[in-house]
Amino acid sequence: MTRKNGKHLLQDVLNLNSPNAIPWVPFAGVHAGKLTGYTAREILNDGEKLLQSLLAVYQQYSPDGMPLYFDIQVEAEILGCKLAWAEYSPPSVISHPFSESNLIIEKIPLPDQGRLGLILNVMRQIKQEIGAEVALFGLVTGPLTLAYHLRGNQLFFDVNDNPGYLQDLLQYTTRVSKAIARYYVDTGMDVIGIIEPVASQISPHTFANFLLQNHIDLFHDIRRMGAYSMLHICGNAMRHVDLVRASGTNIFSVDENVDLSAIKSILDHDGIIIQGNLPVSSLLLPGSPQENKDYVTHLLDALPNHHNLILSPGCDMPYDTPIENILAVIDALRNYQIIMPEICCTVQSDN
Repeated sequence: MTRKNGKHLLQDVLNLNSPNAIPWVPFAGVHAGKLTGYTAREILNDGEKLLQSLLAVYQQYSPDGMPLYFDIQVEAEILGCKLAWAEYSPPSVISHPFSESNLIIEKIPLPDQGRLGLILNVMRQIKQEIGAEVALFGLVTGPLTLAYHLRGNQLFFDVNDNPGYLQDLLQYTTRVSKAIARYYVDTGMDVIGIIEPVASQISPHTFANFLLQNHIDLFHDIRRMGAYSMLHICGNAMRHVDLVRASGTNIFSVDENVDLSAIKSILDHDGIIIQGNLPVSSLLLPGSPQENKDYVTHLLDALPNHHNLILSPGCDMPYDTPIENILAVIDALRNYQIIMPEICCTVQSDN
């Protein structure tokens, strides 16, 4: 059977059809710069170098889908957070402008502010270059994570001490996420990924009371824009699986801490795509090509079927991830004989 091009294969999975292969979505992030000899800092600040590096990811890693810019500090920087830059990793937030005040500055980033102009321009160019072949992902900082950037550790105390303010803050950051998602959809992004690493640091009770409705509204908005949605939570997100099921996301992207087989058996019933979850720090970065190849085979063997599945790293790959390890993963995946269920799941997407 002839393999479809990457975008069509991924669309089959997102529409809960039965594909003839498992889609591959590398979270190349700043690692893309390694392929062209540019530093992380260079590709995050220079559109031409970013474009060259993304095309190198396409050429070397044969992705079915690919994120174009993995830096969850973009929105925070525009809203007043100071960043510490490094040469071979994304920047980090080092100041929190809302940490000592209960005021909320109702500023929505404009498309020409901060690094958004660079990102949007590269998105338009990549869409024109390879958009017919590969599903393109635009990554947006999630409402909780952006609220943490703005508020700092005080955010966790707000859960009990200042719940009304926290609700208002999260409604504001959700509006920011919606605006960024709209900019990305307008450039032609097929999937909008909401990146929420801070979600693994709150309890299910806090998630349900403060975050869930904002996620529901955000994913509804993304569907209304005509795009698919992805939610990525770093760490062990298994305890939040029922809340993710209620959120309306098309894809749940999980880190290596999650038992893929266990969570897949739950999400299959809801028609939610599971994406993950190759170990980044313990395998892709330090392992050998054979170890990576064997891991892919064992991971896929452990699953009851390969419907509703996208293979990805569990998180953004470090800059120095060996290229040969990623090629070994691709080789193992492309040669794997997939198993499909006899009865497919019910579609939960509006797309």
